[in-house]
Amino acid sequence: MRISIWLTLTALSLFSFSNAQAQTAEQIQQIQQQLSQRGADNSAASNAGNTGVSPVQLSASPTLQGNSQTGTRPSSGQYSTQPRNGLVLPGEPTMDMVFPLQEAMENPPFAANLFVGGFESERTNSVNPNYLVAPGDQISIWLWGAVDYSDVATVDSQGNIFIPNIGPVNLLNVPSSQVNATVTRSIKQVYTNDVNVYVNLLTATPVSVYVSGPVLRPGQYAGQATDSPLYFLKRAGGVDFLRGSFRKIDILRAGEVVHSIDLYNFVTDGELPAISFQDKDVILVRPIGPTITV
Repeated sequence: MRISIWLTLTALSLFSFSNAQAQTAEQIQQIQQQLSQRGADNSAASNAGNTGVSPVQLSASPTLQGNSQTGTRPSSGQYSTQPRNGLVLPGEPTMDMVFPLQEAMENPPFAANLFVGGFESERTNSVNPNYLVAPGDQISIWLWGAVDYSDVATVDSQGNIFIPNIGPVNLLNVPSSQVNATVTRSIKQVYTNDVNVYVNLLTATPVSVYVSGPVLRPGQYAGQATDSPLYFLKRAGGVDFLRGSFRKIDILRAGEVVHSIDLYNFVTDGELPAISFQDKDVILVRPIGPTITV
């Protein structure tokens, strides 16, 4: 009886000792894993400190968009873009810096609101009588009576149009109001009797005009030779009334002044010279002169 009791107690002691050893080994393994994890965190924090990123930012940094599902490290060459939503980078100019708003003036100069209107909407395809024919213009020709003929001729680089049985007719720099008479005179030299002639300038060649001086957007603008000077000035943003003059605007052609414009005459009396622009003409706004305030 005593022997059986002793054997039972011995077995229980050995079982308890083995359980204690197992628990101790398991605890030691857990402690080693925790220490290993802490060492990795400390290493990451040290690397983050060397790169200027705090451990808080490191732990809160999001995963790249392309790897959010897998959680794996992004491979080289992958990136994501995010909208700026109006964010301005340090040192980057803002719209207010590039285009500062001018404060409202207490006494704006006379005709300061001239270019508020819409001159673009007032363009027409008609040709004013003072327009000078240029290469590329199209001329319509009709003959009836003893001869029946019609055609649309284009003015060549020499300023001529060619009519069968008539030959070349030079129209370079001929005013549009005299085109019919000039062509009719050449035709009548060949067909002297019973021939009626009608000639018309159909379209004018587009021109490129430079706008310079104190205007808001100086530059080169395309238009028609018959366009008003106000059209090109409007395209350039109008006269900068703080620096430019409404009364001294010159039209330059090959460096020479061919027209001078005083916009006060247009504002007060509606007078505006009819100008036939040529390619490479320059509209030059002169600086503002002495002013008075009333």
